[in-house]
Amino acid sequence: VEHPAWPHREREVSPEIICHLIFNFQYGVLAEHRMTGLDAADASLLLKSRKMPTVSMFGAPKAITSKPTAPKSAAPKSTVLETLDGTQDWSTFVAFCGGNPAWLLMEAGGSRTVDIPRFMADPPLERTVVETFNQILLKLTTIEYLLLSWLLLKPLSYQCIRQLDSPGISSAAWDDALLSLERRNLVIRDKNQRYRIDPPLLEYILSERIAKNVADELLATGQPSSQPTKFNILQSCPLFHGTASAKRQQWLQQHLVQKIVERFQRNLFQAEQIDRLQILLSHLQHQPRRHHGYRVSNLLNIAIALRLPLSEFEFRGLCIRHVDLRHARLSGANFDGCRFQDVMLPLNPTGKITADMTPEGDAIAIGDETGTLFYWHRDADSFRLQHICLLSNAELEGTSNGSSEHCSTEPMPIEHILFQESHTLIVATAHAVYIWWVDETATPDKLIDLHAPVSHLARSNQGKVAIGLSDGTIFLWDGIGYRTLPLKAHTSDISTLAFSPDGRFLASIGLGNRVLIWDLSIVDNVAPPYKEVELGMNICWHVSWTQDTLLRAELMESNGIRLRVGDREIREQAIASGSIIGLQFSQNGRYLSGSATSSQGRGFLFCWDWSSNTLRWIQSPKAYANVLATCAKGRWMLVLHGNQLQMFDLQQQELLWQIEPQAWDSRNYSHFSIHQVQGLSTAERKMMNMRINSNVGPIELEKSEEPAKSKPSVELALKEPEELTNQTRREYAMEEYARQAYR
Repeated sequence: VEHPAWPHREREVSPEIICHLIFNFQYGVLAEHRMTGLDAADASLLLKSRKMPTVSMFGAPKAITSKPTAPKSAAPKSTVLETLDGTQDWSTFVAFCGGNPAWLLMEAGGSRTVDIPRFMADPPLERTVVETFNQILLKLTTIEYLLLSWLLLKPLSYQCIRQLDSPGISSAAWDDALLSLERRNLVIRDKNQRYRIDPPLLEYILSERIAKNVADELLATGQPSSQPTKFNILQSCPLFHGTASAKRQQWLQQHLVQKIVERFQRNLFQAEQIDRLQILLSHLQHQPRRHHGYRVSNLLNIAIALRLPLSEFEFRGLCIRHVDLRHARLSGANFDGCRFQDVMLPLNPTGKITADMTPEGDAIAIGDETGTLFYWHRDADSFRLQHICLLSNAELEGTSNGSSEHCSTEPMPIEHILFQESHTLIVATAHAVYIWWVDETATPDKLIDLHAPVSHLARSNQGKVAIGLSDGTIFLWDGIGYRTLPLKAHTSDISTLAFSPDGRFLASIGLGNRVLIWDLSIVDNVAPPYKEVELGMNICWHVSWTQDTLLRAELMESNGIRLRVGDREIREQAIASGSIIGLQFSQNGRYLSGSATSSQGRGFLFCWDWSSNTLRWIQSPKAYANVLATCAKGRWMLVLHGNQLQMFDLQQQELLWQIEPQAWDSRNYSHFSIHQVQGLSTAERKMMNMRINSNVGPIELEKSEEPAKSKPSVELALKEPEELTNQTRREYAMEEYARQAYR
């Protein structure tokens, strides 16, 4: 870096005083700032690549690189970088502060032991920085301020900005506001062509300002004005967004809604809080819906954050938009005749859960210990519950016998779940496997009765399903009822199963580090041949295929991954400075994903594209995680943290969606009414009715108005090889032919 502070490169520069070149976009001046505690190598990492203006009073400056070369005489690394995991943290930290080392130093306070993730989760806002940004915000027009408030909720594309629903603002006005914010360098457009606030530090200062304005409006005497102004966010913009990513929703609850609640609680007791909100809601009851804006929804979000009972308020006939009802006190609440839009409902599973994701990443299936199956569909960046069913003895016996009388209603905990196709699920309980055609049947059909619990499920590109049991037995099903004899070579749990792309071979891993390859090209009623893979002293963690070549993932002693492609090629990738928790191949075998920890104990998730040797990773809130699935393009990853199911977007580096099981408490749904509510899907209405009408745990779903379609039974009786004679084989073949023809 060319700078007057380093006139002679061969001269040693004091690590205590390092001068940096900073270009100030606002005033076009060059300034020098002292940086204490950083040597030249560390300080050079603080410069972040920014697009410079083409003309300035000093001419056209050269672009500043994100990682300039430090002077040769630079001192060894200081303790600041030793507490971090490489330069990725510094790059994120500098971008967070807008590429301005002055703001960076003021925010960090000159600490030599900065914890970057903890700092950025809740930064201590320095007074000088806050005053600087507040001066900028005061110069904005009303519409520019509202647009920043909308971008605080989630990044938006240009088309979404033009269609924002704020009272009295046209598309042309949004265009002008966006252009002005771009000129002020307060927003940037990311690689997905979505606008977001820049620098991210501004989001924290803006949220503090909005919280203060909203709290002042709530505490003000008299009726609030219905005209949107710079300090009237309650009507013009929501405080929570129902389609934002899960990470962003958590941020909004913590840094926006909770800040309002804290100010509200400092001035009013609980009874006064209820009275104040009742007055505001009753005032809206006498106004047309088109004048409500987002007031009703914002007041409801504030009441939920205050932990107030919603039975104290009147919501009948109102429009409820962008509200989080998952942790609300719903007992006695009345939402009859309301219209819901982008409302987060309490649709959580119960107890221990299992899940799977389609290779495209557009659907997620969940099963819980009460036997409830959830089918979530992804639309852009948000998920919505599309289908739900209850797997119980009463449902299944009633389906097979034509009557549900005298059937027990004992729930059947779901142990494993697998997408055979995008709308077909394979569901495993303790001693049976079922198939659910999501769009065609109301309940799953029994596929196979088992003599041992299921330990693993796998699918092929042709629709075949492999079922591995805890005693080492493997069963195959090809999607139309045909099955081969059980594969018996392992003597213990089947931990992994993987089909080759053409479906001719099946690889299996049993406890004891035994890897077998089965040849499925033989379709006669004889056990398929297999061969054992020589592993030596290596431990195989997971297997997959590329064409007809077996892929084996192993862990190295240096906390890296060794990938064996066939018997010859070996590829290695360094992953963690701590330990690697687990490994999981994607369905197409191209990506190898897992979770790991750093030397400081921080957790992260990684996805390695071994064909191009590209490694993606994202920080995880917890150190230990189980990767359930990775999409075919390596962008979305489904992860289970304990009992918390999360979906990460590796491209956007954010938590996209999450759901956490909740303890069942029927008292929270007593006298809760949602009659004639608009905006709910069929599955959401079924789930809410199931909880409202239940006094002790889950109950059967309400009967659909349309009769459920039924499929012919595909139950297969498993016979041991010694029981099959020529006569029984012929009879079985005729039965299978009849089943297929009937289907």
